[in-house]
Amino acid sequence: MSEKRDLQADRQFVRIENSTEEQYLDRALEAWPHAIDRAIAAEKEAEEWKREALQLYPTPDAYDAACAALEKHRQRADAAEKERDELRKRVEKLQSDKSALIDQIDEENNRQRFKMDANGNLTLIEEEPA
Repeated sequence: MSEKRDLQADRQFVRIENSTEEQYLDRALEAWPHAIDRAIAAEKEAEEWKREALQLYPTPDAYDAACAALEKHRQRADAAEKERDELRKRVEKLQSDKSALIDQIDEENNRQRFKMDANGNLTLIEEEPA
């Protein structure tokens, strides 16, 4: 509500082309104290923001150091993610190789358990009890 009133006061203050000099002076005198209060409040707010920013980063060097530290942590995180992805690929490849090796061993075991005669017929080789 206050902002709307401020906007209306500003519009009235700048509409001097349709006003007589006396009307302009009357409006200016009414709006002047409020405009000064708003300017002072804006300056205080700007100082507060500046003070808050300086508490976080008291000097440009401190700000640069904080940015450098963030960049360093980002690089480490990126490197860790890359290493994780590479390790996942290696694990998947090893699991695939393991499956292939198990299949190969099963084939060899099956071949050893069966004997093929001259006609191409397979006969099961009885395992000797241990």
